[in-house]
Amino acid sequence: MEALRHVIMVSIVVLVLTAACGIDSPITPVDTVPPNPPVEVEATPDAGDMVRVSWRQNAEVDLSGYRLYRSSCEDGPFEPVTTRTLLCPWYTDRAAPVEVTYFRVTALDRSGNESAYSRTVGVYTNKRGHSNPTNPVGK
Repeated sequence: MEALRHVIMVSIVVLVLTAACGIDSPITPVDTVPPNPPVEVEATPDAGDMVRVSWRQNAEVDLSGYRLYRSSCEDGPFEPVTTRTLLCPWYTDRAAPVEVTYFRVTALDRSGNESAYSRTVGVYTNKRGHSNPTNPVGK
């Protein structure tokens, strides 16, 4: 019984010293660095009244996905196209009937950091078909 009490006391002392000295309690740095903005963003006509927005996949190892934004004005305001995080570097969206629709993309990492916007791209759509603006937006 005395040996058991000794083992318990030693265990308590070891636990207290471990906590006090920071042993086995590494400090994990908080990730506050956002991913790079997506590049090579394009908006192209797709079947019917659809527009396909695509971009080059980011290379960050902690990338969790993308967020696509849309606006009817080149300078915004931009609203998210969907509430879910996009996992692929493309999205097919229904275009407005007769107007230029503008898109921007951001990248998200696993810590919730969001990149700056990509350049803005636009595509003109109408009931008879699609065409890219003669002077694509390149912000």
